[in-house]
Amino acid sequence: MRKRIALLYTIGGVATGFLFGVLFAPGKGSTTRNRISEKGHEYTDIVADRFEEMIESVSNSFQKGEEETRKMAAKVKDEADKYISNVKA
Repeated sequence: MRKRIALLYTIGGVATGFLFGVLFAPGKGSTTRNRISEKGHEYTDIVADRFEEMIESVSNSFQKGEEETRKMAAKVKDEADKYISNVKA
């Protein structure tokens, strides 16, 4: 949990530093705004891709867990059926 918070603060700090660096750098205002806009779109795409990867990873984990649970439940049912058959006999 602490690593995630530290990572978020680091990303925020880098983004803030970049923004201030671009804003205070010598250059034409329209050029600076275009650069900020382009970088914003790049970072948005990167974040969206990472988010999709994370969603896919979580989804795969749940699917694997569901499969394992079904297998385990089937084994327990088989064992219970065997036990019941032995008790009745």
